[in-house]
Amino acid sequence: MFLVSFFFNLLNYSIIIFGIVSAFYQIVKPNPNAYFGLT
Repeated sequence: MFLVSFFFNLLNYSIIIFGIVSAFYQIVKPNPNAYFGLT
């Protein structure tokens, strides 16, 4: 039972991380110069 809840937590976190990364990519994609200016 613990393993199932752990798996679902991992799934939720991966979805959240994917959402953050995709949003960040949508911001960076149209203007890569802004991203390179940040780093």
